[in-house]
Amino acid sequence: MDETDYNGSPFMNQDPPVSWQDSALVDLWFQRINYERQTTNNLSGFKLDAVERLLSLLGNPQNRYPIVHIAGTKGKGSVTRMIAGVLQAAGYRAGSYTSPHLERVNQRYEINQTEISNGQLHRQLAEIWPTIEASDFESDRLGSRRLTFFDIATALGFWHFAQEHVDAAVVEVGLGGRLDSTNVCQPVVTAITSISLDHTRQLGNTLAEIASEKAGIIKPGIPVICGVTEIEPQSVIHEVAARQGAPLLQIGRDFGTAIVELGGLGSQFDYWLNWQSQEFRENDLRITGLGRHQIHNASLALTALNLLGMSGFDRVGQGIRAGLIQYQHAGRIEIVCQAPTVVVDVAHNEASLNALIETLVEQLPSWRLAKQRTLILAISRDKNQREMLELALGHFTSVIFTRFLNNPRATPQAQLLEWAHEICQRHGWQPRLETADTPLDAWRLAQVDLGAEDVCCIAGSLFLAAELRSIFV
Repeated sequence: MDETDYNGSPFMNQDPPVSWQDSALVDLWFQRINYERQTTNNLSGFKLDAVERLLSLLGNPQNRYPIVHIAGTKGKGSVTRMIAGVLQAAGYRAGSYTSPHLERVNQRYEINQTEISNGQLHRQLAEIWPTIEASDFESDRLGSRRLTFFDIATALGFWHFAQEHVDAAVVEVGLGGRLDSTNVCQPVVTAITSISLDHTRQLGNTLAEIASEKAGIIKPGIPVICGVTEIEPQSVIHEVAARQGAPLLQIGRDFGTAIVELGGLGSQFDYWLNWQSQEFRENDLRITGLGRHQIHNASLALTALNLLGMSGFDRVGQGIRAGLIQYQHAGRIEIVCQAPTVVVDVAHNEASLNALIETLVEQLPSWRLAKQRTLILAISRDKNQREMLELALGHFTSVIFTRFLNNPRATPQAQLLEWAHEICQRHGWQPRLETADTPLDAWRLAQVDLGAEDVCCIAGSLFLAAELRSIFV
């Protein structure tokens, strides 16, 4: 068996040879129910019993190190990586668990920004597999649900960080919060980055309903950082925090930022925190990530880091500037090619697509010079496709619709084209609209008209970003 990720992408090519038995375990893991690859209508069948049982049988590895737990509709992955990066720059051994992975499953598990290696992944999966089987046996006896792909992925992350003796781990929620597998941890800090309409079939059709699910990560007495600015979902989070007796820090009231400069290579900003007699200010901070939303994310990360500093991580301040400057996050408004400028982004709903377009217009120097602005677009069928098209179509001279191949949730490109024609006719927009059978075909089609000063943006789904990013990096 060759060493491939079971979405068809290569694992990292390193470490000792992988035995047939170990590869077979990964196959078995990837055959589990995986809600990243299919759509479920609600969370009514979700419970944490199975993953709690598995972790208990493993000796609760998630309790062996401090955890920062991050939820939110968008921004949670960026906040996770910023916190971990600053901890590393300050000299700590920092783990980060994110999902879903972009190109290979190794990317979910990082320690000091180094992915878990093939050998570690296979070895540690083999270590916990007998316990997985024991947990499944008990589930069968009780007539309850067996462990899912994400249950095992989460338990493996907790186990990996314990085996590698991290000083702290930053853990990103997968979906929602209340019933997410990561919610079995007992964090020292929690954060909710933002609330917007996404995964409505599972989380609810209003911002308040979605906020209620996200607020499920709030624990009694544990500080919660709220980056939500809309009043309706914000009030839900405040109510849950009060009910849980969790100290709450609200952006704009207890902490925040002031933009100094939005630049083509990053941004400069000032940060402040004033909470419970604690006052902290840091001016002229710089971050390499493009977009106003990344400054918002940085404010949440810095607040979590300050709380960690108050709880014993006394070197945190030494890593802030270096950690932010070194921040990188694959597939987040990532410039993967120059002349023409090619931008890859995992924007997958209206809010993230709007942030992407805003950033292209404000901060991408080549945007203003480009005669040709091409968008390669694929969207999952469980998203608000028409609303996303309304946002995007007026900003590009050419749009190529395709469908990603590594996940069955893609909307047919012919359907996207039909909706696009209707929308453009209604608004009087006149971009060239085309379809391509595969993402690679879409890129080849885009190249025909792209000059050195032009721009091509690849967006609409993490799955599309994963398939095309590998061409460039």
